Amino acid sequence: WELVEYRYNLQKIVDELWNLKEIPGVSQLHVMFYERLTKEKGYRAHVTRIMYNKAASLIDFARDSGAKHVPIMKRLTAEFDNQDARVNLERGEVRVIFKSKDKWFTLKLKHIKEYINKFQKYKWKEVFVSYKGGKFYVSIVFEAEYRPYTPISTIGLDVNLVKLVFYDGRKVRRENTPFIKALSLRAKAEEIQRKNPKR
Repeated sequence: WELVEYRYNLQKIVDELWNLKEIPGVSQLHVMFYERLTKEKGYRAHVTRIMYNKAASLIDFARDSGAKHVPIMKRLTAEFDNQDARVNLERGEVRVIFKSKDKWFTLKLKHIKEYINKFQKYKWKEVFVSYKGGKFYVSIVFEAEYRPYTPISTIGLDVNLVKLVFYDGRKVRRENTPFIKALSLRAKAEEIQRKNPKR
């Protein structure tokens, strides 16, 4: 039920923002929706912030895509940050909370222990909880440090319709390609299709 109510309130925000000519800034969004969602609806502060920011992003995307109608929230999905979610990979548990007076909801991860343990070294950032087909789904976003690979050497590569040419700094190697043959076969196939159209 919490996900249904979450979707309903998110849709109300989307509907309201859709009727505005321009999407308000973050501070204006806060003024418009924070008290309504926290005091009237009882949502926790970070859940509220995620909701109105998500709604604004959906409207921006819809308008950039040329949509003429208000976006409809069909999925039962909620997003949580580290203020409203707890991830315990050791126990294979994820806990989330929607409202200040709510209880914490606990979801058990179904993955095998060996798979879950691969993520122990990473710091989690966000949790997404969805409900579909009678089942709950949990997605956890982790932060990982990216260390660029330093190449040992440089390889030159030239690609054309006849040959692939490689140069590794010492020697040049050429390999024939089947592109010309493939193009000729394609042309023949198109010619046959023109002469024998499907009826």
